[in-house]
Amino acid sequence: MNTPMQIDRAPLQQRANIRIPQNIASLPWKAGQTLLAKVVNVLPDNKVTLELAGKLFEAQTTQQLTRGQQLKVVVEKQGENTLLRIVSGKAPEPPIRSFLRRTLPHQAPLKPMLETLAKLNLSETQLKQLPQPLRQDLQQIQQRITQFNRQLPTAEKLASAEGLKQAIINSGQFFESRIASTPSHFPANDIKGQLLQLFSLLARLTGQEAPRGILQPLTTNTGKSVAELIAQVRQKAGKGTQKLDRELLTSLLNLLKQSGGGLARVQSQQLVSVARQETNELVWLFDIPLRQEQERSLIRLRIQQEKKSGAEQADDRWRINLTIQDQFNQPVRIALQLSARRVSCTFHAHNADTAASFNEFLPRLNRRFQELGFEVEQLGCRHTTVTEEDDPLEHEMSGLLNVTA
Repeated sequence: MNTPMQIDRAPLQQRANIRIPQNIASLPWKAGQTLLAKVVNVLPDNKVTLELAGKLFEAQTTQQLTRGQQLKVVVEKQGENTLLRIVSGKAPEPPIRSFLRRTLPHQAPLKPMLETLAKLNLSETQLKQLPQPLRQDLQQIQQRITQFNRQLPTAEKLASAEGLKQAIINSGQFFESRIASTPSHFPANDIKGQLLQLFSLLARLTGQEAPRGILQPLTTNTGKSVAELIAQVRQKAGKGTQKLDRELLTSLLNLLKQSGGGLARVQSQQLVSVARQETNELVWLFDIPLRQEQERSLIRLRIQQEKKSGAEQADDRWRINLTIQDQFNQPVRIALQLSARRVSCTFHAHNADTAASFNEFLPRLNRRFQELGFEVEQLGCRHTTVTEEDDPLEHEMSGLLNVTA
């Protein structure tokens, strides 16, 4: 007589993933009802704490669950226990990727900001006509602008190994680690540190909230129109702003947007490096500004270390992608691969004359690699389409985030 009950029970147990040791009669649910559940805590012995309809329940599970995971479950009845069958479940996004998802929409290219900083000049003649609080704020902003422009590397500096190394260190990617290693010393030439200071001063000018931490998603509302921001400045500073040239004020408020976007870009690049470490990959992205008198350009650099295990560990492969501007202000992409003492290098030039010049230079480069002890596996230059819009940060996103989510 009991045999049919045992036969019917087995499929039900196989279908159910979660068991709550309470009779369904004591719970406000019905068999077949669909519920939304959240994993509040993961306990030993395959137990979890679930939140269901605002109440907490301790349950046994046959499926590995993660704290914070959202579940859709169907109630199934069996004896003195309540069984829940998981029909769908979404694991919580890792904190770093969630952080990146919130920061990424605020990021913007650095070059427009660099061009604004190169041209913007707050003269003492303009400033002395303004009331003291406003004049002091603008003087501090001008000091930061001057310092930022002065510390940008030149092409001559980047031509040396030490100059390039220093530019990478000052790129903002290592700002937090530099602060942590020497708390009493602020890295004055670090791009991220300077952007934080400049952005905070500009945000204060408009009465907005400046960043409270070093590495955090930007919450300041730089999405407002310049006209709205001008109205905020005039309201905050009073009649003195009437003497401030509207074009200059517009440039300052555009700089607020640009510096906020630049700061978010540096943060996004940092977060990409951290997120890639979760997959045991080492990737660094750098935007290195370059100054030549009043002209500004940008070097984009991507470095990836492909680590190997076991006996091959010493033979890690390094991939380096570099985008620069040629004398015609056209992009050139350089792809370099290093593995032990072997090297491959390919130049991609958008301009035909530049491609021809690189091809003439290749024999010298080949000899130089050999003098340094490298075996040259491949060396060449191609005349092909290269665009500035080909952004390494966007490429990294495709592997880390579902940007349509």
